Amino acid sequence: MPDITTALKVLLENRLVPTVIGLVSGALIYSFSSEDNWMLLKLGKFGYGLVWAGIVFLFITFIQYCAKQCKKLLGYIKDKAEDREYEEEKRKELLEELWYFMDELDQDYIDFLKRFLDNENDYIEETTWFGPGYLREFFKGREIILRREVQIDEELKVIYKMDESFYLLLKESKEKYNRISHFE
Repeated sequence: MPDITTALKVLLENRLVPTVIGLVSGALIYSFSSEDNWMLLKLGKFGYGLVWAGIVFLFITFIQYCAKQCKKLLGYIKDKAEDREYEEEKRKELLEELWYFMDELDQDYIDFLKRFLDNENDYIEETTWFGPGYLREFFKGREIILRREVQIDEELKVIYKMDESFYLLLKESKEKYNRISHFE
């Protein structure tokens, strides 16, 4: 008997609403059942009402569990959407900075950068003294054109390559907005 009282105490403390609804439903189902019901005859009045109370309790608990899981899922989806929106906003701000940066460059330099877009950031080989300025422009603290001198057939050549992250940003700007600066 102490086990039943302990179980009822836990149910009434932690699961009061489903327990009360289950007990009331069990009593109502018993009162509307016919006296010659096979389950009622086998289990008795108390057992019959208790079985139906348990079934209703489990059903309500299952509904509450499903509602809790749906709420978690909706919260997760909402968080993901907010994260995506935040990332998109940050990306737009970065592209805006890129466009302001590109607006400040000389047209020769911009044309040189477009060559990297055309050749999918492959190396560009030029003579030693080529380049608008010294091609030492920096975007967000990183040099955007990497340069290396090489000896090819007794001639000194310079191989240029665009920084990969800058290239990907330029490419995204070109593909998504069909421009790499405000004035294009």
